[in-house]
Amino acid sequence: MDERVIQSYSCSLCDSNNALLPGRVYLTQKHLTFHSNFGGASIKNKFPWDEIESITGRTDNVTSTSFIEFVHKQQKSVFCSFPDPSRCFREMQELHRSTKEPKGSNVVKSIETGNEGSRSSETLRGGEKEKRLEWLSDLFLKEGADIISFIQNEMNELKKELNAAKTKNIEHQEDILELKEQKFKIERELIQVKTLNVQMAKEILDLKEQKTMLEEELLIMEENLNSFETGQQTTTTPATPTTTPAPTTTTT
Repeated sequence: MDERVIQSYSCSLCDSNNALLPGRVYLTQKHLTFHSNFGGASIKNKFPWDEIESITGRTDNVTSTSFIEFVHKQQKSVFCSFPDPSRCFREMQELHRSTKEPKGSNVVKSIETGNEGSRSSETLRGGEKEKRLEWLSDLFLKEGADIISFIQNEMNELKKELNAAKTKNIEHQEDILELKEQKFKIERELIQVKTLNVQMAKEILDLKEQKTMLEEELLIMEENLNSFETGQQTTTTPATPTTTPAPTTTTT
């Protein structure tokens, strides 16, 4: 890159299909350049600040993703996945405004000064971390035995709770086995009841058949009895005597 780079950020370019192309944005006093080597393909887009019509920022309410959009020659380009979206957006806006103002060099110096300040603050934070680590190591050396004892006691308590949980689990398993045995016993008794029910149904059918046969025999016996009584009445009825008329004599 021929120009001096003022700032650069890792980011992703969003295409029209919402696919992300990882790369890096480079800011110079005259251009915004996006460069990517993702997937073996080298892509380089260079946008002059004075040709960029607008720069806007937005945040997706659902994913909380921050986007920076700018319009160049009536075409919108969208970037996301910045490490610090607010700072990136602010510095892009300052460089974009500097192309329309005579104090562009002051903006560049302010951005570079901000970078130095951020690096110095990171150095201070690093020193604070080292001091904190030293304090923690001294504390561990002084009170390490108590800490180890505390950790061992906690581990013993956890082991007791684990053993108690295992014992309860075994008891629950035994209860489950008992319930399963009771279930099998009830199922066997149910099968026996069903078998007895089938046998009783067969016996009822047999009794009904016997009843039908007895009723038929009773009918036959009644018919025989009726015919017998009718025949007996016929034989005991007395014969009616017949009278012959006397011969008549005629006299001449």
